[in-house]
Amino acid sequence: NLPSTDYWFTVEYLENGQTKTFKAHFSLKR
Repeated sequence: NLPSTDYWFTVEYLENGQTKTFKAHFSLKR
Protein backbone atom coordinates (compact mmCIF):
# COMPACT_ATOMS: atom_id res chain seq x y z
CA ASN A 1 0.00 0.00 0.00
CA LEU A 2 1.12 3.53 -0.68
CA PRO A 3 1.60 5.85 2.31
CA SER A 4 -0.55 8.51 0.65
CA THR A 5 -3.19 8.70 -2.05
CA ASP A 6 -3.36 11.55 -4.52
CA TYR A 7 -6.63 12.91 -5.86
CA TRP A 8 -7.06 15.21 -8.84
CA PHE A 9 -10.28 16.89 -9.79
CA THR A 10 -11.37 19.47 -12.33
CA VAL A 11 -14.19 21.99 -11.96
CA GLU A 12 -15.64 23.95 -14.85
CA TYR A 13 -17.75 27.04 -14.25
CA LEU A 14 -19.00 30.12 -16.06
CA GLU A 15 -17.61 33.57 -15.34
CA ASN A 16 -18.83 36.59 -17.28
CA GLY A 17 -20.13 34.28 -19.99
CA GLN A 18 -16.78 32.50 -20.34
CA THR A 19 -15.97 28.96 -19.31
CA LYS A 20 -13.26 28.73 -16.68
CA THR A 21 -11.47 25.57 -15.59
CA PHE A 22 -10.20 25.01 -12.07
CA LYS A 23 -7.91 22.09 -11.30
CA ALA A 24 -7.01 21.08 -7.77
CA HIS A 25 -4.96 18.38 -6.11
CA PHE A 26 -4.76 17.05 -2.60
CA SER A 27 -3.22 14.09 -0.84
CA LEU A 28 -4.81 11.82 1.71
CA LYS A 29 -2.35 10.65 4.35
CA ARG A 30 -2.93 7.24 5.88
